[in-house]
Amino acid sequence: SEHKNVLMPLPVDREQQKMAVNFLNQNVFATPQWILKSDLVRKAGVNPEKIIQDWQEAVLEFLFNESLEQLVLNNVMVKSDTCYTMKEFMDDLYEGIWNEPNEGTLDVCRVMLREKYLDILNERLKRGLQGSVSVALQVHLNKLKTMVERVLAECVKEQRDRDAWERLKIKIEDVFRLLY
Repeated sequence: SEHKNVLMPLPVDREQQKMAVNFLNQNVFATPQWILKSDLVRKAGVNPEKIIQDWQEAVLEFLFNESLEQLVLNNVMVKSDTCYTMKEFMDDLYEGIWNEPNEGTLDVCRVMLREKYLDILNERLKRGLQGSVSVALQVHLNKLKTMVERVLAECVKEQRDRDAWERLKIKIEDVFRLLY
């Protein structure tokens, strides 16, 4: 057969997709404190924040540049009424990247992750999105905007943190301009 070397995509069920995003949230997007506190990493002359940032950025770029269309294609291929929706995917990412116990106080890695998240989203939207992906991102951005405004109004005490949250708010507004 002519097509014997062509890889056929295999659909992944909803639970496996949720588990994958949960893994990323716990093992990639959560700041690995052990790297930040490692004397060995610092003695090696390596910037631990840069290591973490590079890992997180690579995964975010893959998710937004490769996985969004794959998620839609996967859901078409899965013959089930309970697909992993784009909204659910974005909500799960929100839990890993945007939710944290002390929202008003940010660590450096978390600030870089959130800023890069918005930069990648901005670039992705400039290249265009369609249908359910675009709608899911609009809903997601509204959720982010509301959360950032609430945090700025209620939680932020230190000026350094306020500045970081203000930068995030501006980036969210920049992304919004691409949608409307």
